[in-house]
Amino acid sequence: MDRLPPELLLMIGEHIQRSSDSQITLHSLSLCCRHFHDVFESMLYHSLSLCSFSVKYAHLIVRLWRDPEIASQVRRLKMSCEPVSDYQESVDQLKGDPEVASFIQNALDEIFTPEEVFDR
Repeated sequence: MDRLPPELLLMIGEHIQRSSDSQITLHSLSLCCRHFHDVFESMLYHSLSLCSFSVKYAHLIVRLWRDPEIASQVRRLKMSCEPVSDYQESVDQLKGDPEVASFIQNALDEIFTPEEVFDR
């Protein structure tokens, strides 16, 4: 498998992107071996759809924030927020996650000037 030319793998990846479960398949392929990871990871982040509030999306946003190289691979991002029945439970999970809590604090510090911090 490591000997397959990248061009052929790209064609396979493009075919996979047209399927409904492309993210799952591309993620699985990117975990197979280093060669596949190098080819399929950019396709994995090419088009993202975040349609509801969840902890896994918070971790994805943290990863994109901290890794500009991965973030630069995103070409289309669809975000929508629907009412979530277990919103408070999700918020509690996020507060308990030190990585997410640190990300939120850093993001707020970067977005707001010191004078605006007091208005939060």
